[in-house]
Amino acid sequence: MKILLVLFLLISKLTYSYINIYPVKFVERIDNEGAYKKFVLYNKSEDKVRYRFYFEKTNKKMDMSDWCSLSLTSLELEPLERKEIVILCKAPENVLSGRYTAKLAIKEVDVVSKDRKLQHKRYLTKLILNMVGYVGERGVAMLKSEELNLEGIKFIDINDSNLIFTRQGRTYIYNLEQKKIQNNYDGEILERVNDRYILKIKNRYELRNLDFYDKSLSYEEVLESGNIGTFIVKKDNKYGVINKDGKVLIDFKYKILEKFKGEFSIYQNFDNYKKGIIDSKGKILLNPIFDELYITKNGNWLGKKKGLYFTSNMKVLKIDRIIPNKKDILVYEKDNKYGLINLFNLKFTENIYESISQEVDTGFILENEGKYSLIKSGEFFENKIENDVDTQHDYIIKIDDDIYGLGNFKRKSLKYYNLYTGVKLEQEFKNLKKGSSEVVVGEVKDEYYFIRSSDSKIIAKTKKDNLIYINKKYILLKEKIDYKLINIQEI
Repeated sequence: MKILLVLFLLISKLTYSYINIYPVKFVERIDNEGAYKKFVLYNKSEDKVRYRFYFEKTNKKMDMSDWCSLSLTSLELEPLERKEIVILCKAPENVLSGRYTAKLAIKEVDVVSKDRKLQHKRYLTKLILNMVGYVGERGVAMLKSEELNLEGIKFIDINDSNLIFTRQGRTYIYNLEQKKIQNNYDGEILERVNDRYILKIKNRYELRNLDFYDKSLSYEEVLESGNIGTFIVKKDNKYGVINKDGKVLIDFKYKILEKFKGEFSIYQNFDNYKKGIIDSKGKILLNPIFDELYITKNGNWLGKKKGLYFTSNMKVLKIDRIIPNKKDILVYEKDNKYGLINLFNLKFTENIYESISQEVDTGFILENEGKYSLIKSGEFFENKIENDVDTQHDYIIKIDDDIYGLGNFKRKSLKYYNLYTGVKLEQEFKNLKKGSSEVVVGEVKDEYYFIRSSDSKIIAKTKKDNLIYINKKYILLKEKIDYKLINIQEI
């Protein structure tokens, strides 16, 4: 016990720290006059701190560290003191247009007093600030058509290093820095899930990592499980669960395994058509006795058995039917009227509405006397509904989890509305659709407008025929004879 106390006292004399800096991003144009950006460091501790600054190369062809300079290479901060450093990056003339990177290292070093003694014993920290600089339009890189032909492709995916696409039964990897096809493989990519690709080769499905070099895992079907690093797969006509390296987590013996919600999935055996609940380790939590079954990530469920609906607290619900969806809030019908069930906390509303949108999440659409209202589901269940400008529309469409289109029959138009942030765009669109988890695409005449979901900002527009591909990080457009690659977060 005395030894433990001594260790605790020794450890308690060490000072822990972390680096406070603002802003934490450098994404700038570095051509023309270059980029000049201030960063503020703040010492929140009770001790004096000292930092050293230097650039590290990124080991990439498009490295800009040699083009950048610092106003200071070191500084000291007294407790609660703030100081600035300035970074200047300027690209040489006639360099290739595109995206360049560098790393700024901010390293804490020992503070030595005038008598050459250390001020305090402390754990010294180091922060790497990843910097991005553009030659040409910020957030945009140009790809030459003579280096890359995207005619007739079926699937495409883009990460920070590669553009991956399939054509005529083969997969090609185009290196964005080297500007050339780096590799090609037999088989077509169907989908990317986390850091794995699902490929189809003839009638089989395989999992490959981003480098395409790991062992081939071949199955009859591969599905996203809902949990990072695992997959629902089909083998010998039976479903099971594996991790990304092929290790079996749940044996192949089920007729159906639905996408997991948290640790829980709904399954069916082969001996009947009833549904039960299984956890991510393969433990049966609820035997297959239900004709219908709905579950949420906290383990609450609602099931139908012998014509009656039961909740996980064994309460019987006197309702006619549940309208299925993949969310935690379910729409129910009783006596030709509709209400809501919040499966996560088992709260209910009365059935007083003529219709309710089936896809309920953070918000839902109500109909009353031929007009439609958009309501936040949290406010609805807490009886805190506020009537505002976003009620009573001719029609409303759901585009993404928090994004809706507010319709006007007379003007034949839709307006973009973010229910979570409350931002509504005054621009009228002929149509709105989900481009990816980060982008909504608005249609105006013969053009597409790209709206970033995080801040509801229109970041680009193009002729409809020019759109090739969108994912959560990039938009790829045809630009005259070349291609334009837009980084969604950096533009």
